Amino acid sequence: MTPNQALTICLAAMLSLAGLAHAQTRQIAEDAPVGVRLSGEELRIDEIGLVLDLPEGIRAERVDDPAIVARLTPEHARFLVNIKTPRLRGGGATPEHFIDQIVDDLRRAHGVVRSRRDRQGRLVEELVETRVTVEERVRNLRVGERTASRVYLRAPHPTADRPILMGYSVVQATPARFVVYELISTEHAEGESRAVYETLVASARYEDSIEAMAERGRLVQRGREAFTMLPDSAYRRVIEINRDRWERLYEPARSGSDRDARELGYRRIRASVGPRGAIDPTKSPDRYTEAEREEGYLVRMNIRLLQPDSGNLIVDTEAVFWLAKDFGEEAWSIRMANRRRGELAGTYTELGLREGRRMQIIIEGMGETSRSIHPMIRGEGYISQVQTWLLPQLLAEVGIESEYAFYAYRSADERIRLRRDTVEKPSDREGVTRIITQLVETREDTQETLLDSEGRFMRTTLSDGRVWEDTTLDRLARLWRSKGLPMN
Repeated sequence: MTPNQALTICLAAMLSLAGLAHAQTRQIAEDAPVGVRLSGEELRIDEIGLVLDLPEGIRAERVDDPAIVARLTPEHARFLVNIKTPRLRGGGATPEHFIDQIVDDLRRAHGVVRSRRDRQGRLVEELVETRVTVEERVRNLRVGERTASRVYLRAPHPTADRPILMGYSVVQATPARFVVYELISTEHAEGESRAVYETLVASARYEDSIEAMAERGRLVQRGREAFTMLPDSAYRRVIEINRDRWERLYEPARSGSDRDARELGYRRIRASVGPRGAIDPTKSPDRYTEAEREEGYLVRMNIRLLQPDSGNLIVDTEAVFWLAKDFGEEAWSIRMANRRRGELAGTYTELGLREGRRMQIIIEGMGETSRSIHPMIRGEGYISQVQTWLLPQLLAEVGIESEYAFYAYRSADERIRLRRDTVEKPSDREGVTRIITQLVETREDTQETLLDSEGRFMRTTLSDGRVWEDTTLDRLARLWRSKGLPMN
């Protein structure tokens, strides 16, 4: 098992998923290139009503450019695809006019333009020569039921002698909205880049349902407003009831007896108010810098997962999440070690940092090249990792039965996803709060979390029947020792 495979197993349990998310690959529509397979993951850009089926190995990242809605790149980074929603200068907005404008701008940017006076004495600019050549132009293209246009060009490389391939596809998503897909590729990746690029354009879906988009927006706004209701004292109450919490992960037996249940893991969760430097558990507090001494909300986790179906693999994880009290910054670290028969089988680390809307995450795995990703934070409704882990109790503090939606980063997916949480107070269970969570909007599996009248965690039942249950260290130790399971 590779470090990434073990990471997926670990984080799936950390995030209380209903099991590993096996990617459902499929070929795309008839007009898409053959050979590019989809990962089963979607990129949803709500502000323009765009949903993209991402090909395998492609991720979306944030870009410090307000003109770019999203940037899609492969791991090897030999090409990129920018998604834009520009405005056309003047009237007559059609995909053909957009392409004409793009080609003209590029030719002029890499050419020689001379000015002269016409017969009426007006100043006229003429393009004398250019280093941009049009390689292929496809007019009156149809993408599903929508009008589109595409062009491929050759343009000078900014630092090398060989030219780069540039592609532009303009799709009229609605009568008043156009989406531009921009491809920039090195010469060595042209075949792959064109296939992936045309796949993205062909598989894109444009939501016409204003009602669906409005409903999502209402739920996100409701979640945002709910969190603005929570003072520091509410966070401190939630921290207090999570000061030292033990949970057991198991698969219940038909008999209902703990002795017959299949033990799958346990975790310890400790919340507190503490310094930012605590995200590095190897660093002594007396060596903290001034910035690392800043106090915020902390969540520490220690997790052990058993994988008997993977050669008796044991996955141990230590994670620390920190959030500034003004919520403007957060940082976290996740360190994982996989062991089989006492021997180290793989390691994984994830270091995350967010300042405002800027997020960077560095990922390293044993035997793998370090990667840096920049997940997109767009619009409102984002919640931090600390808030994500304390979310059931925070919603209980709000105390309003309703449906909410939030955007949260998921390590298992390496991206920010929309989640939905419904808060209920069952009439047949006095004092109990029930929270139904859909961790990924596009997946049907949900989980149910129960809190007691004080907001304390009772259990989370996953859609596949596995259970995270509140326990104590003594009870857990007795149970695991009776079954001969490793706790050292």
